[in-house]
Amino acid sequence: MELNITQEQLVEIAANKLVEQVDEDSVYSRAMEIVQSKITSLIEKKLTPAVDQFLRDELEKIADAEFERVTERGEPTGQKITIRKILQEQSKHYWSQKVNGEGRSGDGYGYREERAKWFAEQVMKSTFEQAIQTNAKIVVDEFAKQLQQAGVNLVHENIGRLFKK
Repeated sequence: MELNITQEQLVEIAANKLVEQVDEDSVYSRAMEIVQSKITSLIEKKLTPAVDQFLRDELEKIADAEFERVTERGEPTGQKITIRKILQEQSKHYWSQKVNGEGRSGDGYGYREERAKWFAEQVMKSTFEQAIQTNAKIVVDEFAKQLQQAGVNLVHENIGRLFKK
């Protein structure tokens, strides 16, 4: 018995049957995962570093470019300056301002210490408080354990003395 089917027709029938049996959603989902993974990898390895380097270079150019300050009327003052220098001056001014106990700047009574000193004290205070809280639990637990052991030892001693007599 001859079927009169060519090899090409047989391959086509098998391929069609295979496609019908494969769940289209799972194939589509898996294909999307692979494509997304490849694109993400490409962006992380090539595009992101290239963009980061470009931005660093451009920011360096901008920060070091000289320009001339002007008065309120737009008249040049004759002083050349860079954005980097302006930022350094403003940063120095900000951290050297006198502040009150809440870190707010002012020039009245209670504005005694520089912001940098106040900020450093706040960081140290916060760090110290966290360390105390962490270590306090350890110390209390150890004390409770030793107190419990001392109580057990005391009970054993007294029971021992009671029954010796």
